Amino acid sequence: MGKTRKRKNSSNGSNTSSSSKGQNKVAKNKCSSVGTKDLTNDMLSETCNANFRVSDAIHGAHSVLFSDSGMYNSVFVPSEGEAGNGAEGSTLSQVSQPPYSEIMSFLTSMEQVMNNKFASINKKLETLDKLETKVNGVESELCKLWNIVQEKNKKIQSETLNKIAENVSSLEFALAESQNAISQLQQENFELSETLNYMQAQSMRNN
Repeated sequence: MGKTRKRKNSSNGSNTSSSSKGQNKVAKNKCSSVGTKDLTNDMLSETCNANFRVSDAIHGAHSVLFSDSGMYNSVFVPSEGEAGNGAEGSTLSQVSQPPYSEIMSFLTSMEQVMNNKFASINKKLETLDKLETKVNGVESELCKLWNIVQEKNKKIQSETLNKIAENVSSLEFALAESQNAISQLQQENFELSETLNYMQAQSMRNN
């Protein structure tokens, strides 16, 4: 009886193992048939395998959406040469960046240069202000001189005009006197001519 039970159990185990093997074969066949229909179902066919990995699935999905060559040329995954160049660039950038003290010294030197330039500009502006005050003083002096000259000219003109007026008045008086003298001479001449005529007439009578 015990032997028969052991045989039954072994037969049952062999049946279950064979049935499980058959199911695995059917699943594998289904997965292979599904994988041949569409490229996007490669992930499903890979899940059916015993050695399934998540990275393989991601690679398969990426190969469906993009080409395999584009995966290795991704922006987010640098190649070995690019990684090396990035390290060298980072070291070069670290070397090329000046320290804070040099930056501050450069800024202080620039500040000194700008202060010197502003000081020179302020000096030039002060000299220009001085020149402006001098020019204003000269202009005021010229205005004073011009006023003095005008006053002198007015005085001279008035004096000359007065002199001319006096001379004219004296000449007019002299002319009036000369006219009176001429008129007197004319009267005397007339009287003399009359006396001469009278004397001639008397002499003729006496003869």
